[in-house]
Amino acid sequence: MTDAAHDDPGGWVERRPEQRGTGPGRARPPAAVAAAASAAGPLVIAGLLALIWVGYVAPIAHFDVDVFLRAGAAVADGRDPYPPPGTPEVYSGFAFVYPYLVSLPFVPLSALPGAAELFIALSVVALLAACRLAGAGRWTFALVLTASCTITGLQMGTLNALLFCGLVALWRLRDVPVAAGVLTAVLVYSKLFLVPVVLWLALTRRPRATVVALVTLAALFGVGEIYSPVAAHTYADMLSVLAREEAPDGLSLTGLLMNVGLGLGAATWGARAAAGLLLAGCLWRARGRSRAGGDGLLFAGVVAAALVASPIVWSHYLLLLVAPLLAITRGGPGHPAAPGDPDLPLALFTGGSWLLVTPHLSTPIDLLVAAVVLGPLVALPLVRTARRRREGRPADPDQATEPDHVAGSGHVAGSGHVAEPAVAAPAVAVPGSPIPGLAAAEPAAAPRMAMTALRAVLVAAVVGGVGAVCWIAARARGEDARVVGAYGALVGTLALLAWAVGASRDRGAAQPGPAGPLGPVSPRRRRVRWPVPMPATGALRTRTGRVHPQ
Repeated sequence: MTDAAHDDPGGWVERRPEQRGTGPGRARPPAAVAAAASAAGPLVIAGLLALIWVGYVAPIAHFDVDVFLRAGAAVADGRDPYPPPGTPEVYSGFAFVYPYLVSLPFVPLSALPGAAELFIALSVVALLAACRLAGAGRWTFALVLTASCTITGLQMGTLNALLFCGLVALWRLRDVPVAAGVLTAVLVYSKLFLVPVVLWLALTRRPRATVVALVTLAALFGVGEIYSPVAAHTYADMLSVLAREEAPDGLSLTGLLMNVGLGLGAATWGARAAAGLLLAGCLWRARGRSRAGGDGLLFAGVVAAALVASPIVWSHYLLLLVAPLLAITRGGPGHPAAPGDPDLPLALFTGGSWLLVTPHLSTPIDLLVAAVVLGPLVALPLVRTARRRREGRPADPDQATEPDHVAGSGHVAGSGHVAEPAVAAPAVAVPGSPIPGLAAAEPAAAPRMAMTALRAVLVAAVVGGVGAVCWIAARARGEDARVVGAYGALVGTLALLAWAVGASRDRGAAQPGPAGPLGPVSPRRRRVRWPVPMPATGALRTRTGRVHPQ
């Protein structure tokens, strides 16, 4: 299947698994429906953009891009773009506190009329480009565009849309060493907390890309040190002051720990230790997986660890989590897409982003309009998934259309061996199941559901208990309102990582290919999920131990 196999021509019409692709028994949507969807898609996107601009972006000042433009103008005039070190201006929210070379792209931009609006337009283009690079359609772009963290970033004119596009491009170019290394260096230099992305190249055994990234980073910092009016140690002190003042107001784990009573040093190292544990957990879970599965999981791990370790996290930073989400759900060259509806995880992310924080200066009317618009966008993937489960169709369309065995052929896919004829097993009809011969497996469904429900209750109890402890500790200091958002962001990041662990599992029959990122692939991870009819007693088996149905 292609990267965009889950999308219809216009990105808006749901297609059942049997409607995708070509071949016998696979119908396509009517030409009129496909044409109408293709024509309506750009109009709907344009309407969403107009609504976001009029309702959220235009009414407020774009503080971040104004800072960049002032820094670009200062560099163009030969002035120092930085605030005086050690003064309150450093953490005023209106000061340029990025590495020096970040100001250079804004030198020509600062001379243009309407430069702030132009930069926001470029950010929207970056969002669209990222979705297309990920192989996604217009529904995905609508979900990305309407996420609260995306709108907040557009309101402020931040770099996060460009960083998001850069992360998606890095995923697509990960096997091109020079491009991946240079792109990684630019991302890390633009936002220093993304330094774990360099570690991703190393952990996934891309030594050439890692070396290119390190050399390019050294060159960027070296050139910046030569031309910057602020020495490196002074700039580091500036960042330390900035973290101390701004961390408690944001959504970072460092700020959460500071609000419950820890000092800056203890909170910072606590957050770094938590990020290290998360990355180590992803590394452990990636053991024995194929290169494709390990790449996706570790990509999610480094982005999540970067956000957890960063002392300053604002709500618009959370857009970066969508990059690994798209990487796993949409796949790419050499990386199969995750099973299920590819828009479902993103729909949950978009809905959850509005529960965590709303865009700046949102009025009740704005929130009502957002609910009306978001309702169908978020609900449709949920309805599609529920319908598939109710009809008994597999969550993964590949499982419904591309079984591992071909009946009557005498060949078992993935095994490379020819099976001896087996005695045909009697088909046992299971009410409500489209697959015969699953009567023996049916009684196991109830215990599995019970265990799933029990795990959900235990997780909810732990999350609620830890949150209550944090809230009580912060309330004693009068900071209880600050910990709610930070704790919600942490829980959401952990939930995305937990989803990534399951969604990046190796699927389908084992295929020859390169070893996993941490070594040879374990045979136990290469399992086939396609259910086959229960064999009759004495049925002949293949050399792999699997029965070939006749």
